[in-house]
Amino acid sequence: MPLSPSPSSPPSSEWSNRDWFHDWFNSPYYETLYDHRDLTEAKAFVKNLTSQIPLPEQADVLDLGCGWGRHTNSLADLGYRVTGLDLSPRLIERARTLANERDVAALGSLDFEVGDMRTHRMNRRFDLVVNLFTSLGYFEKDEDDLMVLQNAYHHLRDGGYVVLDYFDTAHTLAHLVPSETKSFPNFRAHLKREVVGGRLLKEIRIEDFNGDSGPNPLVFTEMVRCYSPKDLEGLLLLAGFRPIQRWTHYDLRPDSEPGPRCIWLAQKPMHRQQGS
Repeated sequence: MPLSPSPSSPPSSEWSNRDWFHDWFNSPYYETLYDHRDLTEAKAFVKNLTSQIPLPEQADVLDLGCGWGRHTNSLADLGYRVTGLDLSPRLIERARTLANERDVAALGSLDFEVGDMRTHRMNRRFDLVVNLFTSLGYFEKDEDDLMVLQNAYHHLRDGGYVVLDYFDTAHTLAHLVPSETKSFPNFRAHLKREVVGGRLLKEIRIEDFNGDSGPNPLVFTEMVRCYSPKDLEGLLLLAGFRPIQRWTHYDLRPDSEPGPRCIWLAQKPMHRQQGS
């Protein structure tokens, strides 16, 4: 299934920032800015989500783009054997710290690795791969996003499942706040949002109260492609998956009701035995 054509105009040079996520995701400001997305929310979502998927009691789960591990830890709390992968050493360290606070004797197992979710390979297979909280669409080319899903496909056992959680573009753009300022104990973040060349761009200017950013504000950029639900379905199909279900909210209400999320559940087909 072909993807919807992207607008012809690329991001301007002002916004050009190849692999912006290397610096931003490894920044302490990133952690604080998104700290309102907490463990309570993650626990409720993954409990609801896994109740919809026929997984083994002690399933092996891979969290691609795990961040600081709120979903990874929440999955392990349900008794699963979970591995979290992220590009940011800082976020992986925080995820490990969170994991060390758990009662590992009573709950599922946890492991973390630092690596690129497009190319990082492990010598094991999983029953479920999740890519949550818009951990896709960062790259300049659609092919790189396809590589992430192909890597998920590679790591799944036959019949395994993938969950792709993305923002719903139509809903997000309809409620877009062009600019705002958020204040925290140690810094102030000035946010500017716009859509350029089929990407949702967010400029983050950090005013550090401790002067850690130097004489001028630190400037970071988020750049995420505006995929439609059909675009994401097309990527899943191209990667070899069979899309099963789409939800529009974290409470997994029916996809007929518009909402802020596009959550796809898809399955890796069972391979037929030769001669069958």
